[in-house]
Order: sequence, then structure tokens, then C-alpha cells
Amino acid sequence: MIEVTTKKFIFKKKNIWFSDSPFDVRGCDAVFFFACKNKVSLDGFIRTEDHTFIIDLTQDIDSIWKGISKRVRTYIKRAKKLEVEIKINHGHEEFKRLFFNFATQKGFKPPTEPFDIMKNHGTLFSAYYNGKLIAGTLTIDDTNIMREYIRASKRLEITDDNKMKEIMNVSSKLMVWEAIVYAKEQGKQIYDFGGYYPTEDKNDPRYTIKIFKQRFGGKPVVYYKYTKYYSVLYRLIKNLLSLKK
Repeated sequence: MIEVTTKKFIFKKKNIWFSDSPFDVRGCDAVFFFACKNKVSLDGFIRTEDHTFIIDLTQDIDSIWKGISKRVRTYIKRAKKLEVEIKINHGHEEFKRLFFNFATQKGFKPPTEPFDIMKNHGTLFSAYYNGKLIAGTLTIDDTNIMREYIRASKRLEITDDNKMKEIMNVSSKLMVWEAIVYAKEQGKQIYDFGGYYPTEDKNDPRYTIKIFKQRFGGKPVVYYKYTKYYSVLYRLIKNLLSLKK
């Protein structure tokens, strides 16, 4: 179980990952539980579903590889042929800048919490081409679980360079594969793809993300997110901000 405490203005909140069930936490204005296994009802807690795909890392690596779609395996091989390099826990500040630029291009304000996690509880997988960072994935890791947390790339900066479009496409697959291999080597039992939106609408951009993750052969599971507000003012502000968005 991982606990990250953050403070913004006068408010203190706790994010707790990989607890089987939620529980009361004192000394904070709000608590957020992520990736809980158990579906429970507790006074004051708001529960939402967290759909994700997971890979059983207790399998041998050949079985995991064969579980990946043929198309994705081809992309991974192509990335290696193009000499895309995946580095582990390298270039943290460079990735942070990449992530903030990517978020700005996507039109949302990037959170700062991932970088508190990156320092203490995460693994960074960075894709380099010709010595330049083109993409990165940050995971959050517990004893038995590696879960994808945030991903960013330079794909939005590429408009008319077909070769770079291909490189961006294949490097994203290689980066995930190297993360899976590394997680197994570190003795993890589960690789978690970090969630997906369960839509079948092909016009929904979230459908593409779902298919990307599904093609790695993971098993669909439902975890749960729980939220409890101890501060009425904090909850009011959060609700107002949600309405504004």
C-alpha cells in the first residue's frame, strides 16, 4: 500500500493506492483510495468503478509475449529495428517538461502529484530516438503491482513527418513491452494498465485508448475508487471546480 500526502493552500489530502478496502484517515481534509480490490459500502465514502486491464506476471515471459496481438508484436519488433531506445529511471526533469507541454497541448492543467510519486514510488520508462526523448510512461509501484500512472509524448507536435509518426506509433508499444518485462524481472505479480473507459463507441477518443491497452492481452477487471471529504469547505470547492469544468 502506498500513501502520498499533499497540501494545497490550506487543504491537506491523502492519496492511498492498492489498499484492499478503504478506511478512515484522520488529520486530512480528504482521502482518495485508488485501485481497491473490494466493493464495500462505508459511511461517508463515495465509490466509483475503475475498469482496467491487468497482466498476470507469474506466467513465463513467452506466454505473455504470445498473449499480445500479432499487430502489436510487429510494432514492437519494428521499434527495435528502428533503434528506438527505452531507458529506465532516466531523464526525470526532461520527462516532467515533456508531460507539462503535452498536457498544455491537450488542453488540461497538469497535476503535480505524479512527480511526488515519481521521486519515491514510481518507475519512469522513457523512449529515445536519435538521442532525443520522444515519449515516457510513469508507473506507480507497490510490492506486487506495477500500474501505469501517466504517459506523455511528442506526437502532438508531429504533423507532416510520416517517418516520425511511425516512430511515435511503434515506440509507444515498445515502451509498454519493456515496462512489462521490467516489472516481471523485479518480481511483480501484476502489470496494471492504469484504467480505461468502458466504451464501445468508436467515435469516442477514449475507445482508441481502450483498444491500445486491450491488444496487450490483459484481463479486464474492475477495481474501485473511494473518496471521503472531511472538510465541508474542501468538498464545496471541489464541486464548484467540477461544475466549472
